[in-house]
Amino acid sequence: MPVILVELPAADSGDPNVPALIRACSEGLHDGECALQEQHLSEPAAAVAIVSWLDNEHQRARLEVVSREDSHAAWHTRELGFHEQDAAVERWRALGFAIASLVGEALPSSPAPRVEVSAPTPSPAPRSHSAARPLKLWHTAIGAQLSRGLSAGAPSAGLWLGLARHCCGDSGLEVLARAGESWSSASAHGISARFTTIGLGFGMELVPLRELALDASLLGVLDALHVEADSPSTGTTASAHRNLLGAALGLDAVWPRESTVAASLGGELLALSGATGIHLFNQEAAESPALRWGFRAGLHFRF
Repeated sequence: MPVILVELPAADSGDPNVPALIRACSEGLHDGECALQEQHLSEPAAAVAIVSWLDNEHQRARLEVVSREDSHAAWHTRELGFHEQDAAVERWRALGFAIASLVGEALPSSPAPRVEVSAPTPSPAPRSHSAARPLKLWHTAIGAQLSRGLSAGAPSAGLWLGLARHCCGDSGLEVLARAGESWSSASAHGISARFTTIGLGFGMELVPLRELALDASLLGVLDALHVEADSPSTGTTASAHRNLLGAALGLDAVWPRESTVAASLGGELLALSGATGIHLFNQEAAESPALRWGFRAGLHFRF
C-alpha cells in the first residue's frame, strides 16, 4: 500500500480544510493513503506531494509529486485554477484528487485499485466544472457573418474578428473588442454598400453545460457606411460616407468550452442612432436601417 507524504506551506498547515484534501487524496488512490506527517506513518512514504498556492486568494495552485523509490525520478507538476464562487473546501478536495492523479503518473508500478464486491465504496463528491479549468486569460475569434443589409437589397455578408481578455479574477467577466466588415447591394438601383463596424465593451461567460459556454456581450460601436452608385445616364460613379454610433448585444455558443480551439455560433442585434436614407435622382432608392440583426459562425482560440 503506497503512502504519500503531503507537504503544505507553513501558512496553510492549520487551515480547517486540510483534512478534506487528505481524505480526497486517499480516496483517489483507492489503494494507499495520504498523510501530512511522516512520523505517524506505518511505513516510509513512497512519494512526496508539495502543494503551493500561487496567490493570496487561493485561486491558483501548483502541485508537484515525485517518487522516493527512484533517485532519478522526474517531478510531475500540475497547475489548477479556481473561480471565486468555488467553495474553499471544494478547492482543497480538488487538490487532493489531483495529487492522487499525479501519484499514478509518478508511481506507474503502484498496485491496481481494489474492487470491493460486497459493498461498493461511495464515489467522491463531484468537483465543480471550473475546478480544473486551464488559466487562459486571452481568446481571439474569427469567422463569417450574415446580417441585414440595405432595405432594398440582399442581406450583407462578410467577416468578423474578435479579441477578449478575462478580467476581475475568474468571475467570467471579460473586456472585448470586435470588428466586422460586410457588403450589400441593391442591384435594381446599381447601389453597393460596405458596412464597417468597430466595437468595444464587456462580455460574460455563462456555463449551462460542462462542455458548452455561452458568451454574452454588450458593446458600444461605431458603424461606418460607404455607398457607391452608378449613374445610368452618364456612367459615372458617385459615392458617399457616413458614421453613426450605437450599441450591439450579442450571444455566442462556444464548444468545446475548455478546448484551445473551439467552434462558435451566435447572433447579434445592432441598434444605431438613426437610419440612413440613400437617394438617387432626388428619390430614396434604399435605406440602411437603424436596427440590424445578424448571425455569425467561426473559431475561437484560447491562449
